[in-house]
Amino acid sequence: RPSVEPGQAGKQLLCIRDSSKNGTGVRPGPYSLVGEAAGPNPAWEPLKRDTFRVMEHGWQLMVPLRSRKESLQLPEAWRTLTIFVGRKPAGLPGTEEVDGEAWE
Repeated sequence: RPSVEPGQAGKQLLCIRDSSKNGTGVRPGPYSLVGEAAGPNPAWEPLKRDTFRVMEHGWQLMVPLRSRKESLQLPEAWRTLTIFVGRKPAGLPGTEEVDGEAWE
């Protein structure tokens, strides 16, 4: 989605939209620009249903946010996705073998 901000014409934005019944949450992650200011584990912000939300570098998604069977819910770490925008971030564990080639 192209940016509508002044001076940002042509810049592409990564947007998400939640249409699920159990919701999706977002928060600044440890690699975001506001990660340190937000603290070690900021609260999850629920997305408004069927509205777009711009995801910035280092932000995290929680899918699903709510569980129908609380005792059977997967651990939070398994439901969390961190967004990286731009080049491959340096210093992440397990990225030594990534060569940047598409695989089918």
